[in-house]
Amino acid sequence: MAVNIQVRRGTAAGWTAANPTLLAGEIGYETDTGKWKVGDGATVWTGLSYAGTAGPTGGSGPAGIGFPGLDGDEGEQGWPGPSGNVGATGATGSTGATGDTGPAGIGFPGLDGDDGDQGWPGPVGPAGSAASGPVTGYTPTIADCANTASITTICSFTIGANVMAVGDVVYVELPSLEKQNKGSAGTVTWTFSWNGTTVASSAIARGNRVAEGRVAYIFKLLRVGADIWVRGGGAAANDDFDLPFIDSNGSDYAYLITAPDFTTSQAVLIRATLSAADALFYIKPQTANVYRVAKQ
Repeated sequence: MAVNIQVRRGTAAGWTAANPTLLAGEIGYETDTGKWKVGDGATVWTGLSYAGTAGPTGGSGPAGIGFPGLDGDEGEQGWPGPSGNVGATGATGSTGATGDTGPAGIGFPGLDGDDGDQGWPGPVGPAGSAASGPVTGYTPTIADCANTASITTICSFTIGANVMAVGDVVYVELPSLEKQNKGSAGTVTWTFSWNGTTVASSAIARGNRVAEGRVAYIFKLLRVGADIWVRGGGAAANDDFDLPFIDSNGSDYAYLITAPDFTTSQAVLIRATLSAADALFYIKPQTANVYRVAKQ
């Protein structure tokens, strides 16, 4: 008669949750993993190692004498083993010969489609700032100052409406031929006029210059806030246009046009007055260069 032997069994999670202490020699079998443990009567389930782990192969023992045991029950099917590695890709085959070109197709142009609807107007871009360059409306006036004590216009130009922004500078580069050979000192007074508002520098003494000489004047108009600053004044021995806007010398000063109108076109005049009517004392201005440099 066949004898059936059953051991304690359960799932791996069930054994771990119960965590019992198997009797010495008692077998506990995990039905979902096929693994088992053998108790020692003292260690809880989770502290036991799985049985059946192969150790190193021992030496061959003597042949035993025994009888075949009874056939055990068929065990449950084991878990599938891992997939093997994918083999290397085979070499690419050679390219086949190019086939003959087929005959040209015959077709007709398609009909023109209807015109699409006009798109919406794009947004208006921001207004660009005025670039640096020649001042609008500049008309050089070539008028020699000689044999006269009256004010003579040397240079005139127009600054357009809303053109001169805060920080902008207008430069006037005024070359001239000069001579002072009258035997006594002569003076020149420069006058600056902004749309009828006039400021004048101190009289500048000109030393004897027997031969005609070349002088280049640099005249600056700087917008500072709501005002116009003009090139600073200097002592009688110096030319006003050769000095900075504001000098450290307390006796010097900066010409100032207070709160002029920048929203309309402004006429700018530069004049010179000679102190004596003498053919040996003159200023002959050449063509001037007037341009604006915008604040960056």
